[in-house]
Amino acid sequence: MKIKARKQGTVIFLPVPASFQIKDQQEFELKQLSDRTLQFTPLFQEIYPPIWEDDPAVISQFNQEIGSADDKSNYGLENVNY
Repeated sequence: MKIKARKQGTVIFLPVPASFQIKDQQEFELKQLSDRTLQFTPLFQEIYPPIWEDDPAVISQFNQEIGSADDKSNYGLENVNY
């Protein structure tokens, strides 16, 4: 695939086709390698939702819907046969 860099003010933009499914406002770390290749690495905190900040009531409801209700006594002590 061939793209064309575009200048806007003092910044050069590289258009990314929508088929790459990059989210609006997604952040990347940019490096220029020794061979002048540009390497864009997504910053993962933007890719994965902050699941640990979800409302406990919402999590509990979800767990009930999928048949994984919390028994309120074995938190972190799942039934595992060793």
